[in-house]
Amino acid sequence: SAELIWNKMIHDFNIEVDIISINSMLNVYAKCGETIKMMKILNYSQRPEKFISIDEITCTTIMSGFLKANKVKETFDFCDNQIPKLTLNNNINLKHKPIVALKSVGHLKIMEILDKNEIEQLTFHHQKYLDIFENELYPDIKFKPTSISLKDIDNLIKVYVLLNKKSWMKAVKDVERILFQEPNYIHLLSYWDQSASNKNQILLNFSYFSTPTTCFMLRYLMTFQRQELKRKFKNGPIKIVCGKSQFSNRARLGGWKEDYESPKKKSIEDELNKWKIKIRLEQDKENPAVWYLNEEDVQLFFETVPPGEDCLMK
Repeated sequence: SAELIWNKMIHDFNIEVDIISINSMLNVYAKCGETIKMMKILNYSQRPEKFISIDEITCTTIMSGFLKANKVKETFDFCDNQIPKLTLNNNINLKHKPIVALKSVGHLKIMEILDKNEIEQLTFHHQKYLDIFENELYPDIKFKPTSISLKDIDNLIKVYVLLNKKSWMKAVKDVERILFQEPNYIHLLSYWDQSASNKNQILLNFSYFSTPTTCFMLRYLMTFQRQELKRKFKNGPIKIVCGKSQFSNRARLGGWKEDYESPKKKSIEDELNKWKIKIRLEQDKENPAVWYLNEEDVQLFFETVPPGEDCLMK
């Protein structure tokens, strides 16, 4: 185990513990969310009798570990209070972009946990996220065209979706602005794709969208962009790349086999079950990673729920 390896390292005089081994062990514990063990290793590195200088990678690894364990307050405390203290004896760049990005993710995580009626708290963390995005992650974006990573543009959409948990349609204008109207927002995020086997076949692909933004985009397209969907799919079935759901060949203890379901497919299916007219997903016969909306259900949905009306059950 990791603990045995660590104990061997610190007690074997032939092994020199350095920043590489410190960061490696921190990475192991961070991925497991073992925050207590993680902090013990950090404290070991900072002993006066055998000081080991740490860096930005150390800090981002620890922040990732706290976030993995859903300890958001500890993430903020480490970033705002402990890292500045660590800089006194270690060479750490406080403006290191991954450190800033992880802090912004902390605000998103809190928004995910908050109830839709906790408007004041949602608004507070929404604004905190925007402040970090505009002033620290992309400080030039107000003045000139700036490339935004796929993850960050998805997070920017997500922060508006989470702000409007109580009424998703209130986020539409902001999401449209981010995706289509902001001249300085240069990004590659798109929900349109081509089939690898048939270049004439258009698909919806939410691979780079998180679960909240995927669900929002489905609502948006089926509520406000019906004509675009009909045009793109030539009045045929609406096809979505979801990943494969299959009966795995991997045998488990007891002789039973593992039934694997694509997480993307599951999240879309759960979303469609919340609608006024539930829409079934069916697997494409030619491509098991592609699923399509049942055409009879879609027709009934379009006939029953007028364009621009909230698709969700009350």
